[in-house]
Amino acid sequence: MPTCFARATLAIFSITDFKSVINVVFYGLVSVAIAIPLFRIATACSRCIDKANEFDDMVFSIIYHKNTEHLARNTRLQLHILNRRKIKFTAFGVFDVDNGLLGKVIVTGITYLVIMLQLKDQFNL
Repeated sequence: MPTCFARATLAIFSITDFKSVINVVFYGLVSVAIAIPLFRIATACSRCIDKANEFDDMVFSIIYHKNTEHLARNTRLQLHILNRRKIKFTAFGVFDVDNGLLGKVIVTGITYLVIMLQLKDQFNL
């Protein structure tokens, strides 16, 4: 993805003829094609997190709001409720993989493009 984005950005800077426009469109489409699986992975991770949180809420409400003493005495369920660990998917601990990931990638790409536009005249890109 970064290579395709870099090539698309470079092609934007060099639009002087029809071939350059084709390069921009091509690398832009390749970037979008690579972003689709990223979106699917992020969506699947978010759904899994939502289902896990829904399960925790359901277990909590069953144990504490209904008259189920046999479940309230279960040691494993007590530990599960006490820990209340939240599921979190990360990419090697660097950033979270969730629905916000695609937006973060787009914002990072736009930031990169703005910086390149600002430095275009200085470095003759």
